[in-house]
Amino acid sequence: MAQNMRPHIHSKQTGQNPLIASLRILRYGWKMLHTSDLPVLDQDRNLVSQWQSRLPEILDSPDEVLVEAMREIMEPANLLFTHHLDITGQAGGAVQLLSTICEERLGDRSIALTLLGGLGDIDSAEPSYVLWELGRMVANSDELTSLFKNGLSDLELRLRQSDAAQEFMEHFDNFLDVFGSRGPNEWETACETWGTNPASVLTLIDRMRLTDPENSPSVRALELSKKREKATLNARKELKGFGSWLFEKGITFFNTLFTG
Repeated sequence: MAQNMRPHIHSKQTGQNPLIASLRILRYGWKMLHTSDLPVLDQDRNLVSQWQSRLPEILDSPDEVLVEAMREIMEPANLLFTHHLDITGQAGGAVQLLSTICEERLGDRSIALTLLGGLGDIDSAEPSYVLWELGRMVANSDELTSLFKNGLSDLELRLRQSDAAQEFMEHFDNFLDVFGSRGPNEWETACETWGTNPASVLTLIDRMRLTDPENSPSVRALELSKKREKATLNARKELKGFGSWLFEKGITFFNTLFTG
């Protein structure tokens, strides 16, 4: 039966032009290679920050007010996601570029990952640093450790009732204010966030308080940074001509992305 099946005959659709599509891809790649500034990132951060500052109290506001707050962000959200796709698309192209250079000119494709290790600040990683510090606060306090050892059930209530936990809870509440919209599954709007389920944050802190201090994300980032600097220096010694030019363009893009 499979032998009698004929392949679908492709028919050109209106507006399809392989040449134009190829030129657009080249233009997109050229844009990535010459990116030295990304002001849109700061603009988007400010847009979201300002919207968050105007949000009403969720539990105390009528439905009409909440609906209006969501409608306000709908159009900007489309723009934010467009920027997200554009920048991640460029980042994907830059990773592929560096990987190809490392494979063809340096003989090891995996060097590309080392070249990006510990590079700048990544927004998605920022909560882990704050959670780590909260975990250290617990580990270095007998009173806090005792509260956590008594179990996670009603832990937030017990912490708020404890005089010894006041400073910790100030930092905890600040974490929820800053990162409350984040969570274990940020792309699924139906999933709870850290802000809607603070107990999940305490669970993470409970695990981190037991972790060896040497596993600090700051220590790990420093180690990755040293490896990156060494790998970059070695690559620059090996690369010549056009390969060196492409390499520097790729590195410049990621420096702009993570530190700009």
